[in-house]
Amino acid sequence: MEFSDWITQKYIDWRGDAIGQERSITKFAELLGVPQSLMTQWLKKGGKTPTSQKYISALISHFGAEVYEILGISRPSEDDLLSELPPEMAEDVRSFLAEVRSSEINKGKTEASPEDLEKIKQMFSKHLGKYTSTEQ
Repeated sequence: MEFSDWITQKYIDWRGDAIGQERSITKFAELLGVPQSLMTQWLKKGGKTPTSQKYISALISHFGAEVYEILGISRPSEDDLLSELPPEMAEDVRSFLAEVRSSEINKGKTEASPEDLEKIKQMFSKHLGKYTSTEQ
């Protein structure tokens, strides 16, 4: 799938049945932190593909790891990601991830059950402090 097709589908999914300015391309671009003119170029068949780390990071924060695949770029290693944290915090994150992996919670599933999410939140709190859900 080309990036333009992928981002267009993401826009259509976000827009849903909304009509008018409420769910416009401009609002979608604002949501992602991208200039509207750039979003228009991305949506255009055969248009531009993001190369700026700033915009790639914005896409990843909204759409997750699938962005790496659609852009054909490799995922950063866990150590690359954790190197941006203070050492003691990075170690806490490693401990949390190790516990989640060893528990085999959600292994082989594409979505976590409510029970699995609760177990993961408890592990998160144990290693990293209070977990606060930011669902909207």
